[in-house]
Amino acid sequence: MAQAQQPLDSIAREAGFEGSPMHHAFRSGLPLIGIGLGYNLYNSHVRDIRQAYVPKFRHHFDDYTQFAPLAVQLGLRLAKVGGSSRSLRQMLLGDLFASGAMLIVVSTTKELTAVQRPDGSSRNSFPSGHTAMAFTSATLLHLEYGARYPWLSSLAYAAASAAGVGRILNNRHWIGDVVTGAGVGILSGHLGYWLSDLLFPREQRRGAMAGSQRLFDDLDLCLLVPVRYASHSPQLPSRGLRADLVSAGIGLGLRYASPQRHYTAHLEARAERHRLEYPEGEGSTAVQAASMSLGVAVGREFSFIDRRLRLEPMLALEAFLGKGQEPQTGPSLSAVNRIVARAQLSASWCFTERLGFRLDGGYYLGSRQLKLSELGGEAPASLSLSNWSVGSSLIFAL
Repeated sequence: MAQAQQPLDSIAREAGFEGSPMHHAFRSGLPLIGIGLGYNLYNSHVRDIRQAYVPKFRHHFDDYTQFAPLAVQLGLRLAKVGGSSRSLRQMLLGDLFASGAMLIVVSTTKELTAVQRPDGSSRNSFPSGHTAMAFTSATLLHLEYGARYPWLSSLAYAAASAAGVGRILNNRHWIGDVVTGAGVGILSGHLGYWLSDLLFPREQRRGAMAGSQRLFDDLDLCLLVPVRYASHSPQLPSRGLRADLVSAGIGLGLRYASPQRHYTAHLEARAERHRLEYPEGEGSTAVQAASMSLGVAVGREFSFIDRRLRLEPMLALEAFLGKGQEPQTGPSLSAVNRIVARAQLSASWCFTERLGFRLDGGYYLGSRQLKLSELGGEAPASLSLSNWSVGSSLIFAL
């Protein structure tokens, strides 16, 4: 039965995902670092969304979850649970190399880039050290016990992801810092174990490349982290002036593919922020609105290049829900609740059997509206958001 329920393992072999530990590490870590650098373009947008929904969020769980996978790894080894390392010394040496490499890379990069944190407290934001440590410890747990307990790998990376999200929610890091830190952590974990193997050439690790094992063997489930962007230039009623309207959103989603991998279903939820900037006298004035989007989509998958490249046309229904506005003086912007259809074309590239990246282009088949309150004596007006949007998603196989 186990053999019949492992289509993803065969896909991984066909796609050439199997290879040396460092080859696998580069295919996982370097793409995340590159994506993180690109996500710096979204830094201010994601921070605006955070400010709209949880401006007073202050919790320190990320200070502890960054070490949770490493604590589990050490606890299992001290409890005499066998892993991929032949001895406690070999495992600890790998942990030491990995942590040292991560600290050197993170500290050096912080010093060279001097990026200011979103809360303005210091200029050592890029990359996120907490996230790098979290993904280093998750990778170390995965390499030690992932072959024997695949579910531990999923939980380890979930804890690491929670640490990264915590850094954004606590206003301590930009989204680019967090994604880049995750890539640095994955690379550091693999590098540490590879270096420890060099010192123990006759004691090669068993099953350390458990990358093709997943939590759900009989379900092709993926976690999505969608980011979306749209820009529009509506005309303000009775003023004869054009304004700039920028929308950005970030959220979570699940993707399910049928056993034959022909048809897919998606469920996504996003928090969005809309910013309208219009001429006022010799300068300009900006107002903002927040909304939530809940969507269900179905699509057809077309695979190429040994199933690494996937094209997916989709049709979705989205509920566009406005967030309540705080009482304020002056003009305000709010979203109008409605359900709209959306056509989307996505192109995904699978770096490994666990990690992928998707680019999206979509068109709304109906109008989504924002309501602008009284502006300079004018009556409230309705503004349409852009029908076109572009975005991307990180894809994590469960």
